[in-house]
Amino acid sequence: MKFHHIIKISVLLVFMLGCRNNGQEVPEIVLEDVLPTEINTKETEPPELEILVTETDELKIPEIKEFLIFDSMEQNIVFESLRNDNLDIYIMNEDGSNERRLTYNDAHDSDPNWSPDGTAIVFKSDRTGNRELFILNETGIEQITNHLASDFSPKWSPDGKWIAFSSDRDGDSDIYIYNIENENLVQLTNNVVSDFSPDWSPDSQKIIYVSNVEEYVYKLYIVSLSDQVSELYPLEKGLSPSWSPNGKWILFTNGNAMNANIFKVSLDGEKVVQLTFEKNGYQNTDPSWSPDGEMIVFYSNRVSGKGIFIMNSDGSEVENISREINHDWFSDWGP
Repeated sequence: MKFHHIIKISVLLVFMLGCRNNGQEVPEIVLEDVLPTEINTKETEPPELEILVTETDELKIPEIKEFLIFDSMEQNIVFESLRNDNLDIYIMNEDGSNERRLTYNDAHDSDPNWSPDGTAIVFKSDRTGNRELFILNETGIEQITNHLASDFSPKWSPDGKWIAFSSDRDGDSDIYIYNIENENLVQLTNNVVSDFSPDWSPDSQKIIYVSNVEEYVYKLYIVSLSDQVSELYPLEKGLSPSWSPNGKWILFTNGNAMNANIFKVSLDGEKVVQLTFEKNGYQNTDPSWSPDGEMIVFYSNRVSGKGIFIMNSDGSEVENISREINHDWFSDWGP
């Protein structure tokens, strides 16, 4: 399969949670008044479905000489790590064993996400001088976006046909989807505020995302691919949403720069369950479901450094699976 190139930017939503902040204090996001009785519709009407790129011949991608060829990826957790003083992509088993480095580049490779069949990984990299999206598979690494703006937070659709991502190519961060088969790009949101951190519904027909509706106020919206209408999710406040494989739950992070914890909420917004309870400056962020929905992988700094943890879907049996404390984060659980 051949992939071409479109565009992208970087948004680090984790600066809100202290994972990558610059020491700036972030006001607390309080979990309250989050269950309105009605779902509100955004006032801004979405644009008509528009294909942004149809002629890929116009895209000129610098040659990438560095690539990695591998014959198989048996490990099922992908993550980024700074363990070799450079940000690269790694994989490992769910118990932390059999770690394997996948990218070898002086640039920063991050935001990894599995394809639904487990044969490829999409990720963000600045190896061409700008933050773009790349796909790593058994034939090597290929660039799929090319823009002066930044592209980031890629997520593969469960049906394997699309990659959703955030980009500031329109002046502020919006949600886009890239078609794997025909290489077309569609813009799903077009707001004066920043929209980021997309994640797919199990049927690949909707995307939940975060919208920075005002300074330090982050709300969850769901946009439908069929009509591009965004609706306010019943749970208004949250970051890093992750839709469960059975479609019944959504994981999210809530907190501030000092403390952040992971919650799950039923799809109708009526039931909110707190899964982690860290205090005293600890962060629990960026949750992702296992393919069967029975477990969750996430980042935490509870053991004197950044690390990858797993737990049951009810929050029990938390285990640190990182072998390199203070270096690993942003993980995804693949098939």
